[in-house]
Amino acid sequence: MAGLVFFVVSAVAAGRAAVRARQLDTGFTRVTAPISGQVSERRIDRGNAVTADQTVLTTIVSTNPLHFSFDASEALLLRYERENGARLGAPVRIRLQDEAQYVHPGRLDFVDNSLSAGAGTVRARAAVPNPDGFLKAGMVGRLRLAASPAHPAMHVPDTAIVTDAARRVVYVVDKNGTVTMRPVQLGPLTGSLRVVRSGLSPQDQVIIGGIQRAMPGQKVKVRKGKIMPPGSSEPDVAPLQVAPASTATPAGQASNG
Repeated sequence: MAGLVFFVVSAVAAGRAAVRARQLDTGFTRVTAPISGQVSERRIDRGNAVTADQTVLTTIVSTNPLHFSFDASEALLLRYERENGARLGAPVRIRLQDEAQYVHPGRLDFVDNSLSAGAGTVRARAAVPNPDGFLKAGMVGRLRLAASPAHPAMHVPDTAIVTDAARRVVYVVDKNGTVTMRPVQLGPLTGSLRVVRSGLSPQDQVIIGGIQRAMPGQKVKVRKGKIMPPGSSEPDVAPLQVAPASTATPAGQASNG
């Protein structure tokens, strides 16, 4: 009798194990994505044979946020670390191939711990919000990383800058109405305005129209022009009714975004 009881109990346990195994097999027929995102086309139809851990059903990419990966040179890395201390979370802006402005904001969220020995570059990444799904994985663009906090900077129209041999210069009009050449050190372009890092003061009157007629030592009669802030829809230079060579305006102050 004892042997018969042992046999019945063993058969029940084996049956329960078989049920759990079949339940587990059935559970494998439900595929759950480990991340949220956008699914590509399906590669398998109902009824097709698949092999666990080998057959690809589809692909999925996370779309919000997207990660924008880029490589920076060692020189840029050193400059950034000295000015900012490799600050993660620094704001970035991105423009796509068909865009003139950096319109997509993001934040720096990763800088690699070593440089590529062959290229001398470091891999970094920014997280870019993409709630409407406009940005797609694999797109190519250019990134602008804020290397310093916002600060006041002088801007002049990019068209007011002249190349003189290896120097970049602007023409200014002194208090006696005489045109002089002033070498300047330039910064980034913001819209149609160029940041001037050094070489000008806010009191300088910069010729912004008729540059081709300006000659150092020439006497001119000043008539004020107008430099519009970056992003303005108005022209950088207001229409004038005088000879363009006599057009001058003080270098404008603006925020260096």
